Amino acid sequence: MKAVFVCLFVLNAVLLAWALGKEEPRPIVAKAKLGEGVAEIALLSEHDLSEGDSEESPEEKTRIPVESVENIEVATEITEVPESDPVCTLLGPFDELLQAEYAVEHLASLEVEAAIETLEIPGDPGFWVYLSPLPSRKEALRKLHELQAKGIDSYVIPKGDIVNGISFGMYSRGSSAQTRQKEVAGYGYQADIKEVVRSYEETWVVVQPSEAEKMNNESWQNFMNKRKGIERRENYCPGVASL
Repeated sequence: MKAVFVCLFVLNAVLLAWALGKEEPRPIVAKAKLGEGVAEIALLSEHDLSEGDSEESPEEKTRIPVESVENIEVATEITEVPESDPVCTLLGPFDELLQAEYAVEHLASLEVEAAIETLEIPGDPGFWVYLSPLPSRKEALRKLHELQAKGIDSYVIPKGDIVNGISFGMYSRGSSAQTRQKEVAGYGYQADIKEVVRSYEETWVVVQPSEAEKMNNESWQNFMNKRKGIERRENYCPGVASL
């Protein structure tokens, strides 16, 4: 009987020691791998619990405490897109001003307001053959008489950036200007060639965007059918860009 008691006592002691030495396993939490330089987000509840720790790992120091994931605000920058330049409807060119006036009156009868404008249209460049400007007009006239006495067709340039120069003509092709330059050189004069941007004026009827919207494609077609040789263009309004 005494032996049985001793055996039970020893068995209970072993079970007690085994129970005390057994540790409850901690749950394993999977962490998403973040890119370099990206801070990890932590809830405030987690942050409060970790404040009691005397040491923090480098990974824990990069965690940003927030109340909840739902409260994270993403900053967005709204950039205003500049408005594009207005596009007008242009009708023309008109050979006579009276024709443009009739077109404006016809549009007015359709409750569309329009205006007549003279637009400067860039043309093909010209090539000016000339003798460099002289110090005064008097000297330019003396040189002109000298040239004309030799049978060289020329005239004094009255204004512009080469005023008091002697012109030997304006040519539409560079090759023609070079030929003229060689002719003048044959008389012993060194002429220069300057490329000149030339333009001409045209009469157009201009309809602003808000007014042009009052007419549909069919209305415009009927309007244009009554005016042969006249074009309808959509382009930047005069003053914004040239044709």
